Amino acid sequence: MVQAQKQTKQDILDLAAKEVKTKGFTNTSFNDLIKLSGLSKGAFYYYFKSKQDLLMALIDIYYEQEVELEWISRFKTPLNTINVLLKAIENKMKTYYESGDYRYGSVLNNLLHELSAVDPAYQYKLFAVFESWTELTAKYIRRGQKFNYVKNSFDSKSLANYFIHNNIAILNVLKISGDYSQAFNMFKQLRKSVGVFRAD
Repeated sequence: MVQAQKQTKQDILDLAAKEVKTKGFTNTSFNDLIKLSGLSKGAFYYYFKSKQDLLMALIDIYYEQEVELEWISRFKTPLNTINVLLKAIENKMKTYYESGDYRYGSVLNNLLHELSAVDPAYQYKLFAVFESWTELTAKYIRRGQKFNYVKNSFDSKSLANYFIHNNIAILNVLKISGDYSQAFNMFKQLRKSVGVFRAD
């Protein structure tokens, strides 16, 4: 019973994540999600009482995908932080393009722009997500500084923001243009520019 409930909740989240990614949160109807789920309204509300409750759970899912799986997991062993960050950005660019997800860009960034002015609760949650992303990246940059891969003269949090914002910018170029060569040229410029941060 408990396992079945967990699976039903996960099915709802998977469905909602796909809809929000393709349509945006504002254009995703709560009633449409209920219909698509195949559940009764009462059953759906058992898992999520409101659209806000659902969004909060979705943000956690997008964080796990965009930050933990596609970004932070790459730092578990390698010490050369600059190379790891570049590889994370390049792989994300390629994966998004090959899967067709480039049409949507960074979902977390989309939600930040779409919702941060709508509800303070959304703003707080999304800002906390980006702060966590920045701090985790900065942590590994400091490790790179410790092992002499990154110059100590650069602030780790500022460098983290630099790489995260470039990652989002490259995805946005793909989203707007649909042209992989434009995004790749932007990535090549980034790759050239980071030499100034290297200690080796």
